[in-house]
Amino acid sequence: MGIIVSTVLGLLIFGYAAWMMVKFFQTSRKGKCAACAIKESCGQSDCRCTDQSKDASI
Repeated sequence: MGIIVSTVLGLLIFGYAAWMMVKFFQTSRKGKCAACAIKESCGQSDCRCTDQSKDASI
């Protein structure tokens, strides 16, 4: 019984890690602006995706 639980748990962990790697490579292949979290509200011509809270404190 214990080996079955360990195997299932191991498969879940490695499956999740593989899925996260696939998602990472898909977004990194799109380029800087396509993968940016604020691309809809970004109005910068040089496509510099920065955190707006950091810019406000300067």
